[in-house]
Amino acid sequence: MTDLTALHRLAAFAHFSESQIELLGDCSDRFQISAGDTLYAIGDLSYETYAVAGGEIRIRRGTPLGELEMGRVGVGRLVGEMGLLDDRG
Repeated sequence: MTDLTALHRLAAFAHFSESQIELLGDCSDRFQISAGDTLYAIGDLSYETYAVAGGEIRIRRGTPLGELEMGRVGVGRLVGEMGLLDDRG
């Protein structure tokens, strides 16, 4: 499966035309993170959105009683899109 095919399979981009997918692919980077790695933390500046192409991302937050899992994001979903919409990055 090519990177462009992977993008087209994501629900957020399923309605994109082939030329739109190509443009998206031209300005995208594909990378892999390992289990337990932190993609970004609360308060980090971010101007990127991440598409989950495989596996699952856990959304966690530290509390006075320890770490709390807020949810999980699986294949075909986006993470970090609020950084694009929020002027604070």
